[in-house]
Amino acid sequence: MTKPMNGAAAGPDFAVCEPWSSTHPLQRLMWAPEPVPPVDTVGGSALAGRRVVVLGQEATLIDEVVSALRARGARAETYSGSSAPPAAHAWDGIVDLNLTGTVYRFGDSCWREPLRITTAALQSVYPAWVREPRYGHHFYLAVTHLGGLMGYDEIPLPQPLGGIWAGLAKGLRFELPAIGIKVVDLDTASAPAIARAVESECAAWDRVEVGYRAGRRHGLTAGPRDVPAPTIDLGPADTVLISGGARGVGFAVARGLAESFGCRVVVTGRGELPTTEPWLSMNGEQFARWKKEQLGRAATSAQFGRLRKTLARVEHLREIDHNLRDAARAGLRVEYARCDCTDAEQVEALVASLTPGPSMVVHNAVADEWRRFDRRSIEEVQRSVEVKIDGFATLLGAVTSTPRRRGALRLVCNVGSVSGRVGGMVGQVAYSGANDGLARLGMWARNAMDVPVQTLCWATWDGLGNVPNHEAAARYGSMVDPTDGVRRWLDEIRAAHREEVVFLGDLGEAILPTQLAGLRDLRGFRGLKHLVSLEHYLGEVESYEEFRSIRSSTRLRAGAHPCLSEFRVDGRDALPVSVLLEYGVATGHWVVPAGRPRLHLTEIRDIGIRLDRLTIEGDHVSITKEGHGAFRDGRWQVRVEITRRTGEPVAAMTLVYDDSPATIPRDPLGPPGGRPAGAPARGGLDWTGVLFPPLPWLLDAQGGRAARLPLRAPADLWTKVSVPDVSVSPGAIEALVQAVVGEPGNERAFRLRMERLVLGPGARRVRELHASADLTEWIGAEAAGRPPAMLAEGVRAALS
Repeated sequence: MTKPMNGAAAGPDFAVCEPWSSTHPLQRLMWAPEPVPPVDTVGGSALAGRRVVVLGQEATLIDEVVSALRARGARAETYSGSSAPPAAHAWDGIVDLNLTGTVYRFGDSCWREPLRITTAALQSVYPAWVREPRYGHHFYLAVTHLGGLMGYDEIPLPQPLGGIWAGLAKGLRFELPAIGIKVVDLDTASAPAIARAVESECAAWDRVEVGYRAGRRHGLTAGPRDVPAPTIDLGPADTVLISGGARGVGFAVARGLAESFGCRVVVTGRGELPTTEPWLSMNGEQFARWKKEQLGRAATSAQFGRLRKTLARVEHLREIDHNLRDAARAGLRVEYARCDCTDAEQVEALVASLTPGPSMVVHNAVADEWRRFDRRSIEEVQRSVEVKIDGFATLLGAVTSTPRRRGALRLVCNVGSVSGRVGGMVGQVAYSGANDGLARLGMWARNAMDVPVQTLCWATWDGLGNVPNHEAAARYGSMVDPTDGVRRWLDEIRAAHREEVVFLGDLGEAILPTQLAGLRDLRGFRGLKHLVSLEHYLGEVESYEEFRSIRSSTRLRAGAHPCLSEFRVDGRDALPVSVLLEYGVATGHWVVPAGRPRLHLTEIRDIGIRLDRLTIEGDHVSITKEGHGAFRDGRWQVRVEITRRTGEPVAAMTLVYDDSPATIPRDPLGPPGGRPAGAPARGGLDWTGVLFPPLPWLLDAQGGRAARLPLRAPADLWTKVSVPDVSVSPGAIEALVQAVVGEPGNERAFRLRMERLVLGPGARRVRELHASADLTEWIGAEAAGRPPAMLAEGVRAALS
């Protein structure tokens, strides 16, 4: 995995984009419902005047919801998906009831038609919505009927297949980053309750998933949990059936099971395995030449595309053949059976041959094409869901169809994905829906049929799995080391618990600002400090264009944090310059070039700050941050402007990024020495000295000054349970400002300018600070004798 890009607010250093090892440890997390405050709906209906389309399966319920939304001021209408929607580009939002209002019956495939309607509606608005930068101007809200607690309790789930749409919603966040996304789960399918919840939840995109049980609002909270103690074991007399387990992740666990327990493992695939094809016996070099020859025969682009698909299938078959031969050579009892898990006859025939029945079923089969949702056919979308949802029902039906088979079954292990829980990569919308639907269906089977079902939601496995671009996948989060993954998997199987478990490592640079709301409740998560910093400095997103710009606002209450009571302008509390810089740096974090190359923030240029506009007016200070990125002079640069909510300019700066961390060509700093300097004049700017006391400056022979800074941690600035990090030493910045504005003649100089601020590794830990005689150049280091970590040039204060 890679650490967050441009992430000066996170990580242990400014060199924040070096790749992590794929063995970076994952945390075992479990989600649970928790009461959360209701949305603040003061200010009128969020639906007033909005053009909203309502989708779903139950026509009567749809009509009732449309009427109820119209009564709340919405311009609500319906869409059946039978033809191209009129003026779909004018829709402000979609309220998707999907299967709400129906009750699940085991084996139902009633999801197909509402999913077709959803796909048609989303693809109709996709071109307009993907271009819209205003956050929340368009929205997709899925209503589910899982009981009000999103399925995370022991009651029967009325309609578990609503999980398909919950996953779709979470996946859409990666492809339509500026739209508002929410999943609302209810314990009733009544139109008044739906309309009330829709109106309330559209008022703020504060969370991705919420539920209402007995009128009380709930969210989901995740925390690390240890795997339970083993309760079952497998042996040579046991058979494990793995759908789609002949290659990739499925075969990794198949081999692990056979090696660890000596059990028989039957892996499956949809086709017969070839035995005489010449490419089966080719070595890697020979096969590469053969592929090149085959592709060279294509006369048209269409033929080339078909050949590539054929050759991909050939590579899969070669992998399966290699896996099976390798297992046989190792003496492992791993067998292949042709079986489509969605075909009831094939599944029944296979299960009947495994007398008395499999001890365990691992539902691992997957069918997906990694393309943006607007480029997917409805057949492709349905096939992604069918393999996960119908495949589970078909397998479960077969292995529980007789008392003997049911007695032999000890565990069903669903192979889910992190994409279903928090959303997946671009191109994984349908896959996210299929996996979240599978997890909820597993909960239904556990509660309604008393079947031991567990769902394991994995991140991408390093070098394995149905992912076309593993380098791109690594940018979304830590990947699973296969050896560690198999070990963890076997531990979960031995525990035989009946829960959904998520394995999540650190988050990558592909996270988007509009997705932070879905991650704020990861408690005990190792990457929490990074998330806290990002969310704290981001504030409320107002607009976002991926790879181009962002606009967000922050409102801070007077006296709420120590840093808001330290600095004063003309006797009024004000935002310190060091804190303002952090807001600027954090804004640039989100504006990255297309392709997301690994870049480092190396310097901030052309800094201009109006110190007299940092004051807290009344009981709060509100600022708006706006960043625009582009390549200039061969380097990625983000111009950041910060204004008051009234529009008055406060600060501007240009953040410059490079391929490698900054180096500062200066000699290591020596310890401060010389005679004491006089205290700077105070003038119109003043510091209480609680956080940033006056420094004991020493003057050298050339008139320069130096001092050692007191240790100041981020926790000294902010009164928060989880403290946001800093990118540059706040003590160094405040000392610089104190000295410059304290020079004779600068007492009323309320404009601060800096030509450039170079930030190297260690800039946040500066303890030694040296300044030139004219105070225009400043150098900071972590300690005496260490290379410089910070360089400020062209520093000056001015009256105007």
